[in-house]
Amino acid sequence: MANWLGISVNTLKTYVQKGLPIIIIGGRNFYSKKEVSKFLLRQQIGGANK
Repeated sequence: MANWLGISVNTLKTYVQKGLPIIIIGGRNFYSKKEVSKFLLRQQIGGANK
Protein backbone atom coordinates (compact mmCIF):
# COMPACT_ATOMS: atom_id res chain seq x y z
CA MET A 1 0.00 0.00 0.00
CA ALA A 2 2.87 2.37 0.75
CA ASN A 3 4.13 1.88 -2.82
CA TRP A 4 0.64 2.44 -4.26
CA LEU A 5 0.37 5.72 -2.33
CA GLY A 6 3.96 6.74 -3.01
CA ILE A 7 4.74 7.14 0.69
CA SER A 8 7.11 5.50 3.17
CA VAL A 9 6.07 2.59 5.38
CA ASN A 10 6.52 4.88 8.40
CA THR A 11 4.05 7.38 6.93
CA LEU A 12 1.61 4.52 6.27
CA LYS A 13 1.90 3.47 9.93
CA THR A 14 1.17 7.06 10.96
CA TYR A 15 -1.97 7.02 8.80
CA VAL A 16 -3.07 3.78 10.48
CA GLN A 17 -2.64 5.46 13.88
CA LYS A 18 -4.84 8.30 12.59
CA GLY A 19 -7.60 5.87 11.62
CA LEU A 20 -6.67 4.42 8.22
CA PRO A 21 -8.74 1.21 8.01
CA ILE A 22 -6.78 -2.03 7.87
CA ILE A 23 -7.66 -5.71 7.73
CA ILE A 24 -5.38 -8.02 9.73
CA ILE A 25 -5.32 -11.67 8.67
CA GLY A 26 -2.72 -14.05 10.04
CA GLY A 27 -0.66 -11.16 11.37
CA ARG A 28 -0.48 -9.45 7.97
CA ASN A 29 -2.02 -6.07 7.18
CA PHE A 30 -4.26 -5.67 4.16
CA TYR A 31 -5.86 -2.50 2.84
CA SER A 32 -8.88 -1.77 0.69
CA LYS A 33 -7.92 0.76 -1.98
CA LYS A 34 -11.48 2.09 -1.87
CA GLU A 35 -11.38 2.61 1.90
CA VAL A 36 -7.89 4.12 1.76
CA SER A 37 -9.07 6.57 -0.90
CA LYS A 38 -12.05 7.55 1.27
CA PHE A 39 -9.75 8.05 4.27
CA LEU A 40 -7.42 10.30 2.29
CA LEU A 41 -10.33 12.39 0.99
CA ARG A 42 -11.54 12.89 4.57
CA GLN A 43 -8.06 14.20 5.46
CA GLN A 44 -8.21 16.78 2.69
CA ILE A 45 -7.85 20.35 3.92
CA GLY A 46 -10.23 22.88 2.40
CA GLY A 47 -12.39 20.24 0.75
CA ALA A 48 -16.16 20.18 0.53
CA ASN A 49 -16.37 17.94 3.61
CA LYS A 50 -14.78 20.53 5.91
